[in-house]
Amino acid sequence: MELERKQLCPLLKKKCIQLDCMWFIKVAGNDPATGKDVEEWGCAVNFQFMGLLEVAKRVTKGFDGVQGATESMRNEVAAANEGGRYAINYRPK
Repeated sequence: MELERKQLCPLLKKKCIQLDCMWFIKVAGNDPATGKDVEEWGCAVNFQFMGLLEVAKRVTKGFDGVQGATESMRNEVAAANEGGRYAINYRPK
């Protein structure tokens, strides 16, 4: 059995008017599950949830390496700090 989705506008509460509506947009990108390109037309109100999920995923992931770069920089600063601390505490005999 195949389900058919009704084209009900969430704003007008009637049949979607598609290209006559300013909220009807094209979303293009790639499917992270398959890697295939995706191009889909639909209501921006309905796409908001998908956008929120994508943002949450990127924040959790660390914006594609920014988190790793930040941690690497922190380690470099900590190592330089340790060397500076040794130089300050050095007392020749």
